[in-house]
Amino acid sequence: MSTTCPSSVTSLATTTVRFLSVNANLWGNGRTRLNLQDNRRAKEIGSQVKELGPCVAAIEELWSRKLAGLMHRKIGEERYKFLYADTETFNGVRGILTDLKSRSPIPLPSKMIDKLAAMVLDYLLMHHYGKNSLWKGILSLVTPSMDIQMALAQIITQYILGAETYWGAGLGYFIESGYEVVESRLILHPPKTRTGLERFTKKGSHLTIVRTTGVNKVTITMINTHLQEGETREAIWARTAQAEELDELASSFTGPVILMGDINERERLKVYTILTRRLRDAYREMHPNGSADPGYTYDSRSSKDPFARRKGVPGIVGRLDFQLFRGMEPTACVNIKLRDIKGLPPTDHEAVLGTYEVPILN
Repeated sequence: MSTTCPSSVTSLATTTVRFLSVNANLWGNGRTRLNLQDNRRAKEIGSQVKELGPCVAAIEELWSRKLAGLMHRKIGEERYKFLYADTETFNGVRGILTDLKSRSPIPLPSKMIDKLAAMVLDYLLMHHYGKNSLWKGILSLVTPSMDIQMALAQIITQYILGAETYWGAGLGYFIESGYEVVESRLILHPPKTRTGLERFTKKGSHLTIVRTTGVNKVTITMINTHLQEGETREAIWARTAQAEELDELASSFTGPVILMGDINERERLKVYTILTRRLRDAYREMHPNGSADPGYTYDSRSSKDPFARRKGVPGIVGRLDFQLFRGMEPTACVNIKLRDIKGLPPTDHEAVLGTYEVPILN
């Protein structure tokens, strides 16, 4: 595998580009039991991205600017431009509690604030992943009904966080670009298309327009996305609505377009069908036999996968991570399982690495 971006390799008609996308599943809250040495995972993902040498790397679910910085230093500050998708309204659980501390009529120790923030995040993750925790025990004492527990959870978190207040950081998107960045902005989905834990975030996608290097420059529109997860009727409806918005967004641009990320739905289902109305699937074009080469990027059946065990969704397997494109031609597209750290994976998703020939328009 080449370890350098091939952007300088051009012919009279095309220029070669390489894109990498991966869901890092990095939460940046080391006090919760869900995390597996977040700092170490961020550095390891960064090191492996550097080895793969993409022209642009698009990362999803990187919920901490600090971890993004660690990853950036490993990928290479000298070669890549660092873009982290923040929102102006970012505050986060600890920020909200710290603000409450400043207004409190009685002194609240910083350690107490840390513990409260950790408890809230631990509950949120338990509620989302179905894991056991102190919060689950407390709510079970209030009522044995899981439905009522979930309703109470939503009321509590709504009160603490506010429906529009971010409890993570930015939108969880992180771009490393070896190209000039012409434009970078967030595309937020309307609140009605968010459900479950996602209703407490500003869910959306990260739009970045880049211009290649060399004499024959071309401009490429990139959309990094992570669609609504979950298999409830509400979640499926929200994910479908988000896919319709992305289809419209992608169609509004001229020239080469690539949509990368975790769409949280398998190939050939409704969301995939919507997103491939006007975009082509790079992996499937390079591997046309879906039966012989399904190209799974997520497999929770692995007994070594700590994320799968803690999410409580055994048996989920499929290709959830895609590179969908138009206006260029793929020459290679592979899914890459990142190397384990002491027998454990740095993330629960495989990376997708695609190489494309982009026409040079005179």
